[in-house]
Amino acid sequence: MSEQQQNQREIEQHLHRLGRLQSELATWVWLSIFLFWLVFPLGFLIWRKVQYLIELSKLSKKVKDYDLERAFLFQFIGAIVTTVAFFAGWIVMIIGYDALEKWARRYTDQHPSPNMERYIKGIKKIKLGLILFPLFIGLFIIPMGMSKAGNAMVAEFGGYQYSTQVNQVQQTTIITKTPTTQEVTGYVPKFCAACGNPVENGLKFCKNCGTPL
Repeated sequence: MSEQQQNQREIEQHLHRLGRLQSELATWVWLSIFLFWLVFPLGFLIWRKVQYLIELSKLSKKVKDYDLERAFLFQFIGAIVTTVAFFAGWIVMIIGYDALEKWARRYTDQHPSPNMERYIKGIKKIKLGLILFPLFIGLFIIPMGMSKAGNAMVAEFGGYQYSTQVNQVQQTTIITKTPTTQEVTGYVPKFCAACGNPVENGLKFCKNCGTPL
């Protein structure tokens, strides 16, 4: 196998694993939606945190205690930083999937395939889900896109294992042995059937011409 073929096979192996992991990730996203977002709604958690900070602010102003003021200040800053980081990560994720879609389109132009077309549609659905994320409906669109893209990738590159096995079989030299007359029937001939030369007991090949006995 040439170095270029080996490199291509490794690329296909990584793409297959990428698709499988993306499909599994979709399953975990669905679980997190139903176990966290629906059972323990994030909006309710945020609202409670806001109420807590408001009450802490009122208390610090009323008591005028230095530590209470610091507690409110740092918790307020922490909430702001967490919110900014969340939205920054949200935007970066959209950019990342947009880059992945561009790569998939270039790859599909070079290697046209219905599976890769499905993969692109899955990535576009993930992007749509991220864009609609603030409207809550995006939560359900994201794992649908992940599942579609992952399954398409597995379908496209899942054959690398089969091709590897076929190549290994093709490269394996199969050595067959022709059974002798003695091995098949148990009968030991006295003369070679090919050249008529006398043979000794226990021999499997004629000394004169080499024919199996």
